[in-house]
Amino acid sequence: MSHFIDLIKELFARDISTTLATVFIIFMVWMYKELRTNYLENRKIDQQRFEKALEIYTEAEMEVYKYINNRSDFFLSVEKISKASVLFPPRLVENFNKMKEENNSFDQRAAMINFRKELHKEIALLKSEQINPIITSDSSGDLMVSIENFAKSKVAPFLTPVFHTYLIFILLFVVLFFISSLFTARSALEGIEIVLLFFDLTIYFILLCAIISEGFMKGRFNHKGYNWPLFIIFCITPVVFIFTTVWYVVSCIFLLFLFYMSYVRKKSFNRPQNSQS
Repeated sequence: MSHFIDLIKELFARDISTTLATVFIIFMVWMYKELRTNYLENRKIDQQRFEKALEIYTEAEMEVYKYINNRSDFFLSVEKISKASVLFPPRLVENFNKMKEENNSFDQRAAMINFRKELHKEIALLKSEQINPIITSDSSGDLMVSIENFAKSKVAPFLTPVFHTYLIFILLFVVLFFISSLFTARSALEGIEIVLLFFDLTIYFILLCAIISEGFMKGRFNHKGYNWPLFIIFCITPVVFIFTTVWYVVSCIFLLFLFYMSYVRKKSFNRPQNSQS
């Protein structure tokens, strides 16, 4: 322990900038390790949920199969399926509720067949999201499927925490720049401009993180309409700050970011497939 303390003292005695850089690097490495641990734990929990949902969905599908092949009574099948409905997405719940209301055997059979098709879609979706090293190797020979499986199982656990660590680094830099600039402001108006600029950059990086993480990494970005042009404009907007940071320009950009945030939430992201109605 004394050797470690002596090392710290020696570092501080040599060069304050080198010391701060060393401390900062250590902090970022620690942050990456924490984020990666948290990511792996969350992914493990998600996979357990996927496996449980797959088990329940498969049991429900089997009940439908029994009914269609005259091995079970309609009401008995509905009763058993209803126990699994707690995990159904809204679209499937609505489909199931309509099926329960059918009161003649012909409509009941047709509704059950249609419900089975919907169950197959949900099971296929869950399988596509499942990450299991035993079953992720694809035997179909599809290169894109193999690449996707490799990215999910091998690349994502490394790159996702790196991306979030980088984002924290940027936000930390913005905060430090904001504090130092605020203390050196020469007037109240300049202080207001700095505060507005800080809010602009904070919203920008948080929104950019959300779009990359939810839109691109999870494949929810909607490629239709004006989403790509608006996203490109959003990405290059901070270039304006190189030329001016006057309060009315910064205020306008702040309002534009708020508008784009609302637009992204409603239009730029596809709803998760297992929750679509």
